[in-house]
Amino acid sequence: MHYLTGFATSLISLSSIMLVATAVTAIIAMICMVAVLKGNRRERARDAELRRLQAELKIFTDAAMTVGARLVRAERMPSSVSPAAAVARQSMQVSDKALELAQRGAGIDDLVAACDLSRSEAGLVLALQRRSATVRSAA
Repeated sequence: MHYLTGFATSLISLSSIMLVATAVTAIIAMICMVAVLKGNRRERARDAELRRLQAELKIFTDAAMTVGARLVRAERMPSSVSPAAAVARQSMQVSDKALELAQRGAGIDDLVAACDLSRSEAGLVLALQRRSATVRSAA
């Protein structure tokens, strides 16, 4: 009988140990899952930021190409004023009007129509206006 009591006690102790081991394993698994989910969230945020920066870079590059093409056209035209100065003066007038429209909520198509800008230049104006608004609100 004494052997049976010891055997039953051993089984209870063994099952208690198994229960504790299972609980610890479940907790470790949950901790690992939380860590993986946090890592995925950070990775998605990083990917979104990278896509946003790539889009901005494309806007800036396209706008630079358009302005360069305008400068080349202006240099080919006969003028008493230097072509670079004429393009700069015209660009300043257009950019002032475009920024004013962008601040009022105009979209790319509105800027293209009203200011005779290319879509990339209009996108650049809107990106600059958004960045400027973000900087002002942070200050």
